[in-house]
Amino acid sequence: MGTDINGYIECKRDYPVDFDETDSLWHAAMDLDHLYDGREYSAFGCLFGVRDNSFEPLAAERGLPLDVSKHLT
Repeated sequence: MGTDINGYIECKRDYPVDFDETDSLWHAAMDLDHLYDGREYSAFGCLFGVRDNSFEPLAAERGLPLDVSKHLT
């Protein structure tokens, strides 16, 4: 069985703005589909420790942050 990663790169606004409580400081900038073509197990291992254990994973078992953008919820 194959393993896929679906997700987005988000950018965080680092300046004060007036917004209501339902807005997020995070904004979806780019779908990960644009960065790779198909399954890339060495990237999966490097980022998440999945399918390739030759790397120390950067983001193993983190899940989504509590304040993700509306686009991801």
